[in-house]
Amino acid sequence: MSTVRSRSNAPQPGDITTMRRVLERETGLQFTDSQATAALRAAVEVALTEQSRLQLADELARIPHPIPPATSRATQATENAWKAIEAESGLLPGAEVAEVLGSRSAPTAARSFANDMRKRGALLAVRRLNRYLYPGFQFDRERGRVMPWVAPFAGLATEHALSQEDALLWLYRPTTYLPNDARPVDVIASDPDLVIDVARRAWEFEW
Repeated sequence: MSTVRSRSNAPQPGDITTMRRVLERETGLQFTDSQATAALRAAVEVALTEQSRLQLADELARIPHPIPPATSRATQATENAWKAIEAESGLLPGAEVAEVLGSRSAPTAARSFANDMRKRGALLAVRRLNRYLYPGFQFDRERGRVMPWVAPFAGLATEHALSQEDALLWLYRPTTYLPNDARPVDVIASDPDLVIDVARRAWEFEW
């Protein structure tokens, strides 16, 4: 199956020109580059959607038993959430974490560096495609360090028997415990004590 261009890639001038010529040839009308760009984006979106549908169908076919629709919807919602987090904050592999934090270890040791921090609750991670990835918002890149709130937040999650994945997803969900139903991730850098207190109250109630 052919690979469709990534969503993050902007249409190239040559592609826009080609699309404009195709539209004009097929319709007999004149199109601006802006209109051709919009048409190209729409066509790519349709192709990506179909590619995703086919890939998902292949994966579901490998599962030997029926899957409840609710499970499929929940899994899709979670996957979409991780994609949104990656687009917003980045999901860093262990070697890049080591680089951000100033480690000069060899590549293999660099991956172990981040993994060791995760195991002791000094970093938050999500396991995706058999490797751990680390959301970028927990790093202070200018100072080359982990944000001070990460360890206490991770410790609180452990205290409430939450996985790191669940705790990370909670940070990105709006909550009525914060003013204007804000997302904890939008508040935690400026007021970590508030968010940790909110997490404690929310998790004691929900879990």
